[in-house]
Amino acid sequence: HGRRRFVAALAALAAASAASWWWLRRIGPPPQPQPIRLAVVAFRDESKDLDGAVLADALSEEVIHALSAHPGLRVVARDSAHTFRAGALDPAQVAARLGVEHVLEGVLRRSGPQLRLELTLHDAAAARPRWRRTVVRPSADLPRLPRLVAGQIEAALGLASAMPQRPQEPSLAAFEAYVQGWAALRQRTPESLRTAREHFARAIAADPDYAQAHTALAL
Repeated sequence: HGRRRFVAALAALAAASAASWWWLRRIGPPPQPQPIRLAVVAFRDESKDLDGAVLADALSEEVIHALSAHPGLRVVARDSAHTFRAGALDPAQVAARLGVEHVLEGVLRRSGPQLRLELTLHDAAAARPRWRRTVVRPSADLPRLPRLVAGQIEAALGLASAMPQRPQEPSLAAFEAYVQGWAALRQRTPESLRTAREHFARAIAADPDYAQAHTALAL
């Protein structure tokens, strides 16, 4: 009798396993979480610095680049996101036009040795901002700011950070020259292209290990 019960138990276990396998095969694997859709619009400049507008655009572009590396995010490309500027249109309208769930706005104020960046993360489904933060840093920290902002946005969205532990940042002089180079390059005139190459060369002279400047100069 004991042997019969043992055999019956084995048969029942096999039947249950087969039924479970059939059911899992029928329903398929569990659905994967969808990436969070985010747009980083062009930051608004309210600086006393003549180059503030160029830096504001560059900061928002670098934040896009940093956030795009996160597998849990789907970030709108710069050319589409930068058709909108912070404060120019209701964030809910921006979200609807770009097909995203969240919109990040920023306002840059740079005066002498200090910069101030006011950030607002909007949830398209909510009537008020999801998250606000004001970042105040010495101007020398400007090259580190995009990764800092990206890390804070990841945390605000409940995502684990995907930022490198020890990223190699360029010097301030190299970063500013690189930013000016891209601003000139986008004008796409023969004179602006020459100016862009000069800026990229200056960036490399200031920081020979600045890989992005080498890549831009080779374009």
